[in-house]
Amino acid sequence: MFTVDTTTGGFRAYNAATDAFNFAPFNFFQRNQERYGLGGFAHYKFNDAADVYTQLLFNDTRTNAVIAPSGVFGETVFVSPDNPLLSDLQRTQLFGTSTAPVPIAVLRRNVEGGGRDNNLRYTAYRAVFGVKGDFAKAWSYDTSIQYGATVYSQIYRNEFSLTRARRALDVVDDGAGNAVCRSVLDGTDANCLPFNVFNGQRVDPAVLNYLQVPGLQVGGTTQQVATGSIQGLLGEYGLQSPFAENGVGISFGAEYRRESAFLESDVSFQTGDLAGQGAPTLPISGAFQVKELFAEISIPLIENQPGFHKLGIEAAYRFSDYTQTSSTDTYKVSGEWAPVKDIRFRGGFNRAVRAPNIGEIINPTFVGLGVSADPCAGTANNGDATLQVGEASATAAQCAQDPLIAANPGLYGTILLNPADQYNAQFGTSPGLASERADTYTGGFVFQPTFVKDLSISLDYYSIEVNGFIGGYGGDTIIEACYERGALCNLIQRDATAGPAFGSLWIGNGGFVVNTTQNTGQLTSKGIDLAANYRLRLADLGLGSQAGTVTFDIVGTRVLEIDVTPIPGDSTSTFSCGGNFGVQCGVPSPNWRHRFRATYAVPTPALLDSQVRLSAAWRYIGHASADAATTANDLDRRIGAESYLDMSAAITFSGSYTFRVGAQNLLDNDPPIIGGPTLPPVVGNGNTFPQVYDSLGRFLYANIVLEF
Repeated sequence: MFTVDTTTGGFRAYNAATDAFNFAPFNFFQRNQERYGLGGFAHYKFNDAADVYTQLLFNDTRTNAVIAPSGVFGETVFVSPDNPLLSDLQRTQLFGTSTAPVPIAVLRRNVEGGGRDNNLRYTAYRAVFGVKGDFAKAWSYDTSIQYGATVYSQIYRNEFSLTRARRALDVVDDGAGNAVCRSVLDGTDANCLPFNVFNGQRVDPAVLNYLQVPGLQVGGTTQQVATGSIQGLLGEYGLQSPFAENGVGISFGAEYRRESAFLESDVSFQTGDLAGQGAPTLPISGAFQVKELFAEISIPLIENQPGFHKLGIEAAYRFSDYTQTSSTDTYKVSGEWAPVKDIRFRGGFNRAVRAPNIGEIINPTFVGLGVSADPCAGTANNGDATLQVGEASATAAQCAQDPLIAANPGLYGTILLNPADQYNAQFGTSPGLASERADTYTGGFVFQPTFVKDLSISLDYYSIEVNGFIGGYGGDTIIEACYERGALCNLIQRDATAGPAFGSLWIGNGGFVVNTTQNTGQLTSKGIDLAANYRLRLADLGLGSQAGTVTFDIVGTRVLEIDVTPIPGDSTSTFSCGGNFGVQCGVPSPNWRHRFRATYAVPTPALLDSQVRLSAAWRYIGHASADAATTANDLDRRIGAESYLDMSAAITFSGSYTFRVGAQNLLDNDPPIIGGPTLPPVVGNGNTFPQVYDSLGRFLYANIVLEF
């Protein structure tokens, strides 16, 4: 790999440490947003049997996203010795005495045009009309219809056209000593202007205007729902346990739902002509319908008996018949036992399903960015334990499990690395996609001692197992499975085209890892949830009736296990994400995180019958380590624990008007910094995880709420 040497006018070896483009500063941490909302709620009660109600909601949101500049990302072109843009030294370096054209892969960012600019607009409507009421002795009903729609539009600017870039890079002499596009001479494109990537200089604005094109998309979703349910208190008819004070309660009903979606894109998006998109955006249109029947029952077994302050069970069942996938059954069984009023034990089992959404059902096949590393690309690993960034991290023997490399052993050590650590994957929907299934077991207790007023502590254990979850194996998981264990190697389809792209997974779309949507393996998650709160009335300490209250509350989660087995039945493919982050696990999942808040509230009747509240919160995020598939040095392998302090103050007048000010991350803690090769694409941004850590530092806010 080479770059232009502006001192000599020739080429020199590319040095990733000094020549790589730093894309991170261009990406927004937080997008600007302008939103307008309007809602209306009304009801009219004719009598106990008929209460008519409606909800009307409107929302319009506009936002702008900017990411790093577009460019030419490894486009292969043939350059002839008579190309007038080449310097004499470059001509000698490329051809020597040969007169035959040579293929080169061009990588050049659109730094002059600036970041890719995406203007998005979402307009949503929702209307609900229903009637509810009571009838007979112990029955009630609720029936409604709902319609919702969201309209989406996107204008994408500052993108390079690949078609125009190819033409602008194919430059010849017009016979009069002028550098012109070949397409101008042959009449293919009279507007083409030469794109000089050989002089290391800025691009002329006229050339930039030719290369840049906008991209347009419009789309929308609709949802129509008709539902009705009936609730009954069967104790009114004597159906109850002889040891309980309350009778059996039931609820049953039916629901019909129809959802549709469409996306239309212009020719630039559809053909993949926009260089910085990484993939074509193909039009889709589809819909599905589902008819459901459901029922629930609650059975109090024992109430207010010795050793049984309360004992009861609940059960529920739902049948769903989808038009696009098979029917599903979901159900739950739970129970609780309170031997005394102070403590309550609870537990249950729940079977849940998630049917494929419209996008997953009809997603067409395409190639886009979806892999963060190619361990068989770069300089050959000859057993040197002190590998430098950019060298091949898999051995020749490991890479020989790859079909193309096995057939061409000389490829190892010659495949070009992607400077941005972005490689291709093939996406789309595999036939026969079914619903994923999750089984959840929970057990815990709630402690509310009568001898400590206003204290509540709950502790719950959960165990979730998802089977056949909808998604791909993951591009990086496939890479790791092949080169570490020899599995799934048939899904790595390297470019077999001779030239710079030979063996590549990123130059053009000829090489990719097949990562289509299907029902894959298993996900298990286990942990413990803690919630506690305590309110102290200062009057109980003898400080007076107007001294106010202090409230303490904490919510925390201890992750015991998050294990993913992407390949069904292959335990060797299992990887752990509890306490980890990286190309397989994505964002950090710390083993412990909590939020502890203390709030002081005091009435101030002399000030318009107001109440003042002062609050401080401690947010804690535990440490996390890079997963096994992530390349990381000693600095990036571990993210330390992080704590944030939030504070706020509010005053409410007459119970209706509240003014609030506050600060999140009051101490202005910086987010953890993770190096580029370690930070997984898509979920990582700006050398950190902004969805987990406070990337913007101290955040001040103020708001006013009026209630009428």
